[in-house]
Amino acid sequence: AFYQSHQSIREECRSILTPILFNEETEVIGLGSVNPVSLELGARMIRANLGKLTGTQPIISKVLLSHESWVSLCEKQFGL
Repeated sequence: AFYQSHQSIREECRSILTPILFNEETEVIGLGSVNPVSLELGARMIRANLGKLTGTQPIISKVLLSHESWVSLCEKQFGL
């Protein structure tokens, strides 16, 4: 549902392969990846994007995933 409301965030998350693990509206968001640099880039992108839309900065939780979990989430969320 989050991606349906924020298609640009989905495309940017897809480009750096950082799936969203959870979200509480636009206030709290969890990102996952095997790459800590991608996690930081994704968090910055989401904060900037939602900051423009809502005027607020969400709390972003960043989680390093196992390779298997990351692949599974990327397949589910991005169709890879």
